[in-house]
Amino acid sequence: SSFYLAPQCLAEFRQRFPGVEVSLTDLPSAQQYAQLQNNELQVGFVRVPPPVPLDYLPLFTERLVLVSSDASSVSVAGCLKKWPLLRLRTERGRGLNTQIDRYMQDNGLMASATQLAEDIHTIVALVMAGTGAALLPESVMHIAPPALAMMPLTGASVSWQVGIAWDGRTEDRLRDHFIAGVKTRQRVSAR
Repeated sequence: SSFYLAPQCLAEFRQRFPGVEVSLTDLPSAQQYAQLQNNELQVGFVRVPPPVPLDYLPLFTERLVLVSSDASSVSVAGCLKKWPLLRLRTERGRGLNTQIDRYMQDNGLMASATQLAEDIHTIVALVMAGTGAALLPESVMHIAPPALAMMPLTGASVSWQVGIAWDGRTEDRLRDHFIAGVKTRQRVSAR
């Protein structure tokens, strides 16, 4: 859910600390929680609040949207009858799949067929090729081609909080500088 924010925060940090090696890896939130607790990861962009004892800072509310290659689709139900629902494999998208399942259950929706993919980039490519429709985080539109049709969704089960999480029990001055930069960015953008 942080296709735009995470790279921006990383770029700002690298400007302030050019000699520090930093990497950005796409990992499911559950895997990030485990790595944060094992001191294998310093900061994670994850769903918050985390289900494990970690410090966190909420950053924004993410929302599900329907994406398809056909802008003339007028309903989610119509899209799901016309195309397979493209989804992440469970091990790659447990949180997103749970959100999708909750939305579909709350709205009495069923997919005519399902096709699984390893990552969101592949799902976007498959949607663009006209092989299916997908329920994805709205922030995917930051990486999606302009021709991708997006339909906003409504209801209680379409949103969740995204933020950063870290294990404050471990001292890490560079991590703390990164977090401070994210907090500053959040205060500036809130104005």
